[in-house]
Amino acid sequence: MQTSHGGDGLSAHRPARRIARLIAGVAGAFALAGAGGAQATNGYFQHGYGTASKALAGAGAALSLDAVAPSVNPAGIAFLGNRVDFGLTAFNPERSVDVEGAPTQPANLLTPGKVESDRPWFPIPNGGITYRVDDRLALGLALYGNGGINTDYPAFGRTCPNPLGGPAVPGKGVFCGGEAGVDLTQVFLSPTAAYEFLDGWAVGVSPILAAQSFEAKGLGAFAPMSKDPASLSDNGHDMSYGAGVRLGIQGAVTDWLRVGASYRTRVEMSKFDDYDGLFAEDGDFDIPPSWTVGTALRPVEGLWILADFQQIQYDEVAAVSNEFPAGTQLGAENGPGFGWETMNVVKLGLQWRASEKLTLRAGYSTTDQPIPDDQLLFNILAPGVVEDHFTAGFGYRFSESWSVDASALYAPKVDVSGANATDPAQDVEVELSEFSATIGVTYRY
Repeated sequence: MQTSHGGDGLSAHRPARRIARLIAGVAGAFALAGAGGAQATNGYFQHGYGTASKALAGAGAALSLDAVAPSVNPAGIAFLGNRVDFGLTAFNPERSVDVEGAPTQPANLLTPGKVESDRPWFPIPNGGITYRVDDRLALGLALYGNGGINTDYPAFGRTCPNPLGGPAVPGKGVFCGGEAGVDLTQVFLSPTAAYEFLDGWAVGVSPILAAQSFEAKGLGAFAPMSKDPASLSDNGHDMSYGAGVRLGIQGAVTDWLRVGASYRTRVEMSKFDDYDGLFAEDGDFDIPPSWTVGTALRPVEGLWILADFQQIQYDEVAAVSNEFPAGTQLGAENGPGFGWETMNVVKLGLQWRASEKLTLRAGYSTTDQPIPDDQLLFNILAPGVVEDHFTAGFGYRFSESWSVDASALYAPKVDVSGANATDPAQDVEVELSEFSATIGVTYRY
């Protein structure tokens, strides 16, 4: 028996050709919008994926609201009926680095000054489709930007340490190599199946086909630390592909309480061959495993209170978690990384159905800092330091078939400071704040 928790579930069947056209439309729209750019919120993962989930600070393990639900819990598509969702986010991260103190060591890679990253706005699309095959089985396809991070520090005149010692010399850029930064984007395609094994209870499986793109520039100053300086920096965008799986369960304990849980395996990726002199283990940059548990409580009719706990196991990937410096060269088996630690995220959301057509949403999430204060030199490139996220949004249903959702995110500025790993006499401070706005459209068929 189909169970609907949002009033959206429809059981009409349609010809396979129509479903194929809808899938092609979602994928095409996603491709035209681009894969997105900087997506750092919880480390370098997004705080949420579907438009409604974004308004709830990413909560949704126990209550799925749109066809991008496999990004959190694949079991949730069992309760969504037949629908297509597409959303587009405008994302604005403000990131900067400030170095204080005169250099004292010949190996120093930094000199005093503050610089802000360019390229403040990025488009991030998401899309999905669900189809109820029969009273028990539902199928879906979700396509979304899983995460990423971007920095683009401009070239500017400054004095740079002299590698031979003695007086400083003229130079440009954060690391004295002109424009500097990184650009990482990860995209997931997730075909999904969910089976309602008991009334109101479903399990789901979502294979993940992943692609990621990476570019680094302006890192020539790190060449003496690399096992392969030719594959360290300024090699354009390199692509990597891989696969993993997400499993989930979701169900109604009572009419007023839902629960859910999901687990995503490590996504094994092919190596970034053009950057095997940068990332540990010869350019390996797998996507770490994560798990989520959640509840959804309805104390009164029309009001849902959501609470999720998520753990992202960054410490499982050497290129992300290895400390800098690590005693070995960049790109080596146990080479330096970004020093990130496992991240625990608490997400809270409120959804209020104000009328038959209007739904209001708000959310808050908080997390522990993944970057230790002694790991800031490399994290100038990846300052994923924000901790708190405030969200709000609404949904408006125009008809039985069409509705629109919107959401906004504000992550207050966080700064983390610590000693320069190549010159402890200096202090390095990285800052990040974020704003985003998302608009989404739903078609029920």
